[in-house]
Amino acid sequence: AFGFLVGPARVNLRSDGQYGGIVVNKCKFLQESGCKGMCLHSCKLPAEQLFDELGLPLRVIPNFDTQECQWSFGEVSVKVEEDGDWP
Repeated sequence: AFGFLVGPARVNLRSDGQYGGIVVNKCKFLQESGCKGMCLHSCKLPAEQLFDELGLPLRVIPNFDTQECQWSFGEVSVKVEEDGDWP
């Protein structure tokens, strides 16, 4: 449904092993920009904020090596300051 924004995705389990996850196969933001800051401020944080405002927690976990991105619906996101993947 949102493949035109981030790229093709497939259904999988959330990062905690429960149902409710998807993996973006090759994130367009990461492929085009190659920039963690662009990922963080143009995709991850806005998406988590939007779904939180809609009443559905979302945790977005990018993989900078593979350019995949795990979206875990129903999981509370970790603050950027507490996440070891962000400088």
